[in-house]
Amino acid sequence: MRCDQVKAILDTYNSGVCAPEEARLIEQHLKQCDLCRAEARERRRIINFLHDFGESDPPDGFHARVLLAAERKIMFDRESLFESLLRPLEWWRVAGRGLRAATLAASALGVILGGLMGSQLFNAPPGASTEGVNDERGVAQLLYGEDCLGASPEGSLLESYLALVADLAAQERER
Repeated sequence: MRCDQVKAILDTYNSGVCAPEEARLIEQHLKQCDLCRAEARERRRIINFLHDFGESDPPDGFHARVLLAAERKIMFDRESLFESLLRPLEWWRVAGRGLRAATLAASALGVILGGLMGSQLFNAPPGASTEGVNDERGVAQLLYGEDCLGASPEGSLLESYLALVADLAAQERER
């Protein structure tokens, strides 16, 4: 046997569970090779130390954590992340605390900003009318009293919001 072959099965030899023919070949190699003999001695010492160390009970909740980790791994191995995100309760259960906190923060921010922006629709200056307001810039002028679209890039969230508001104003005029 070669050294790499002996080292690959040295632990089974030291544990006494390898086949008798393999044990004989390993013993022959160990008689001739000082490096493998030293390796076998060191591994035997480690195995004996571990046996003397004894067994201990796992910490509380260890079993549940291992099962949850295995379940997560199986789920992500079995299906893509996209498929698991399509089922809201599944991705929420599997997501870590950081992702859940970020999701809640983004949702809260969206609700707050939507409320603030929407409140401007009902707080137009006294006597203001949507007559003659045909585009986003007119709505911005009416609601905010200035040209707030001057620095916003085309297709921005602000421009989209004002386009929606202008459309609502046009629908209101049609009634």
